[in-house]
Amino acid sequence: SWIDNITRIISLIGVVTPGFVLAIILQLLASYYLTFFPVTGRLDPGLDFSATTTGLLTIDSLLAGRWDVFGSACLHLFLPSIALAAAGIGQVMRITRSAMIEVGSRDFIEASRSYGIPEQVVTIRYMLRVASIAPLTILGLEFASLIGNAFIVEFVFSWPGIASYGVRTILQKDLNAVIGVVLVSGIFFVVANLVIDVLLGFIDPRNRLREGSSK
Repeated sequence: SWIDNITRIISLIGVVTPGFVLAIILQLLASYYLTFFPVTGRLDPGLDFSATTTGLLTIDSLLAGRWDVFGSACLHLFLPSIALAAAGIGQVMRITRSAMIEVGSRDFIEASRSYGIPEQVVTIRYMLRVASIAPLTILGLEFASLIGNAFIVEFVFSWPGIASYGVRTILQKDLNAVIGVVLVSGIFFVVANLVIDVLLGFIDPRNRLREGSSK
């Protein structure tokens, strides 16, 4: 279908386009065409707000009731988020599509349809649940690429995050700060993979059975 073709094209573009190239393209588009999207920074210069509770502008602005700050922070997040997540989303989309096609040809799916179960229930409850195992597994590995791309994307968008801080510490040869950035990035990677392992245990009972038998 045309939806499937569009999805394949978008996922292919996301996979083959490097994060820094996509970031520069988005900046050019925002400068000439999508002028309502800011190209650098975290907040409009005219807004006076300091995130002191959590350090996150979106959450602190909501807690303070500053909807103008919240809107500006979300607009500043939009382009960097697309540039950062495009490669991972494209890869997950391609794997999910392949897994859905493979699961859709299995006997239990054909049996579910023959029993008169609505197609929406078959797709979401049976097919998508089984097909999501492979994308979730890849997502844990893609998180490492996400951390690596953050160093480039934050630099391009002048985003004052941990990745741009890591780049500055490397250029300044501050060894202690570099070690801290590496440790924090490693902790994020480990926690993300732990969460994915827990989700895989809920989605696929075979993982729980394997762990039980090994004990």
